Amino acid sequence: MQQSVEQRRAVRFPAMFLTTISSKDRFLGEGTIQNISASGCRVERLINGPMPIEPGTELVLRFYPSESATRIAVERAQVRW
Repeated sequence: MQQSVEQRRAVRFPAMFLTTISSKDRFLGEGTIQNISASGCRVERLINGPMPIEPGTELVLRFYPSESATRIAVERAQVRW
C-alpha cells in the first residue's frame, strides 16, 4: 500500500468554520473549512453548486471564526487539488 507524503510548509490545525465560496463575480456555494494554516486551508463544499470547481480556480472565501468575531475574507485563494 502506497502512503501519501504531506509536503506542507505550515502546520495545519483542525477547524470547523462555515464559509461562502465565490469567484470574483459569481457565488459558487457554501462549505466548511476543515483545517487551516498560515499558508492554506481545506474547504469541503456542502452543496454542489452550478459548476465544478477545478484546480487553478481563484476563489474568494468569507468566514467567521466564531459567532462574535469579525468576518475574515480571503480575497484571492486558489484551488490546488
